[in-house]
Amino acid sequence: MPEIVAPTLVVPAGHRVDYPDQNDEVNDFRIMPDGRYWVWPKSQTRPDKIYTGFNFDTGSDGCAGRKIEFPLFDGTSVTLHGPWNSNCDALFQQTGIDLREVHLTWGCISLKSKQDNWPYGEIHFEDLLYIDPPEGVVGCFDRIEIKAKQFANELGCRVQEYRCSSGGSSMGPVAPSKELFPHG
Repeated sequence: MPEIVAPTLVVPAGHRVDYPDQNDEVNDFRIMPDGRYWVWPKSQTRPDKIYTGFNFDTGSDGCAGRKIEFPLFDGTSVTLHGPWNSNCDALFQQTGIDLREVHLTWGCISLKSKQDNWPYGEIHFEDLLYIDPPEGVVGCFDRIEIKAKQFANELGCRVQEYRCSSGGSSMGPVAPSKELFPHG
């Protein structure tokens, strides 16, 4: 049986983890047969910075229809018109570039939780089964959900999952299930 690793934990509203500042980051890219660009950080450490779009006006409303210039690793740049911020699953499906295991997230799993003044108040967790280190962990974006399902299955009861990234947070109950890997 899993052990309780901490009796309580309070998480402030709006908690998130951020990547170290990488303002000088250059990007790699792929051009697809239809002319669509995929652009991602050359370091392959920022799956939250994946964009896709065209280098000509298509009327796209991505990024509010703005033109965004991306510096490329070869010293050139590409300007995309209304690009969309995408994700590592779509990048992998379209290009074969795999950034699915480099998400920086922080999470915890407990037997009980409550939030004062939802959605703006602190979140109080009790009987914690798992807590990430404060700086977060680099890995699969769904790793906390997968771990929560494993705990729920082992205990035969619901557990509470909380996870956050540079893009925000989510929380909720996870019930026992035979399906451990939600996305294949």
